[in-house]
Amino acid sequence: MRSLDPYQESLVSKGVVSPYDQAVFFSQKSINAALENLWAIADEKLSPLRRFKHTAIKPAENIEAVLNPPTFSIKTNGEKHTFYIQWNFQSGAMNASQNENDTDKVSPQDFRPHGMVCSL
Repeated sequence: MRSLDPYQESLVSKGVVSPYDQAVFFSQKSINAALENLWAIADEKLSPLRRFKHTAIKPAENIEAVLNPPTFSIKTNGEKHTFYIQWNFQSGAMNASQNENDTDKVSPQDFRPHGMVCSL
């Protein structure tokens, strides 16, 4: 195990926070500003923040997209809080199979994800 320098040790093993609790709060606006900054400095050709490419098991099912900055949103409903990370598609192409059960006869359908938002 790596030893701590005296300053780190004072914070980790000798720090006493009672009777105080510590909390850090970030607004949705500040989180989105940070995500936009990360997106802005990311490599335009290689970063998954800027470009997304995925091919499913079936070769006819794939997506390739150029992304706008991702966003974070908080939805509240009484005591329930839901957090979403959103991919915001600028342009691209997506193919999906129409016949899920019949793998021999793949009938790809072409979609354009321009303006589409995918939330996780």
